[in-house]
Amino acid sequence: MKIKILALIICLFSFIPIHVAAATPPDIIHEMIVNIDPQSDGSLNINYSLDYEATTDFPSDTQYLEIGVPNSNFTLIDYSPSSLISKGYENKSGTSGVHLDFKRLPHKGDHFKIDFTINQRSMMYDAGDENVSMQFQPGWFDFAVINELKVTLNTEKFAPIKFDSKPNETSSKDAVWITRYMKANQRADLITAIYPMKVFPDLKDVQSENSPMGIIAAIIIFIFIVCFIIIKFSSGNNYKSGRYGGGYRGGAGIIGSRPFGRGGGGCACACACACACAGGGRVGCSERGYQILNWLIKNKTYCSR
Repeated sequence: MKIKILALIICLFSFIPIHVAAATPPDIIHEMIVNIDPQSDGSLNINYSLDYEATTDFPSDTQYLEIGVPNSNFTLIDYSPSSLISKGYENKSGTSGVHLDFKRLPHKGDHFKIDFTINQRSMMYDAGDENVSMQFQPGWFDFAVINELKVTLNTEKFAPIKFDSKPNETSSKDAVWITRYMKANQRADLITAIYPMKVFPDLKDVQSENSPMGIIAAIIIFIFIVCFIIIKFSSGNNYKSGRYGGGYRGGAGIIGSRPFGRGGGGCACACACACACAGGGRVGCSERGYQILNWLIKNKTYCSR
């Protein structure tokens, strides 16, 4: 099995041209607001709001934006504005993201706001002593800076015992974490809240940290290193192949709650290369690498060139 995985990675290297990436100015997210509202069953209703400015034209064949979410066990509830977005749907085909199609192609200098809400499941982990742990790491973007990221956790109905990461602001209704002037590919701190299990009367889908995901996590870490190397030296201009936002982390936080998929689960890749793991920005090697990996697995072909 290890030999086959290594062979796949070698194959991927052989498909990707190596040359230095051209400098392209990152997009600007003037403000990103994430509101987390826990539910009685332990799921989270999460609303994302982005004030976005494009610094270059969107590619003509990718008239959309895709933003990663914690894992593939989610439902898209709503999105807006209808004046800008023609269609939105859940992308779970090897990814964990919300796909938003634009009615028109965004161009350089366009400044727009988008908003969507999901119900996110598989986020509560057994923390022992009749407690559960919820961990969330806001998204990072390879090709966008974030002037201000604000994450608000509703604590009015379901009050945590403690936070492992100190909020910037607290009240009887919520806790707020604020991160300013984030560079491209910079990650905000991991948010961890510990709850008494009994506060969620309809709690289900409690995850175990001793799940098979630990084995998959080790594989992801290995592939992350390969992704990092590929991203550093491949794809002349990643802006030409699509735009993705993501790199969210959810669940217990050892590595994450999903194995493979762009935009979630705690994998720390800068973009979704061979492993198609979490990352933001405009995809360069990601889509191509993921398609090659799928083809190799489907055809059981390992570097038989």
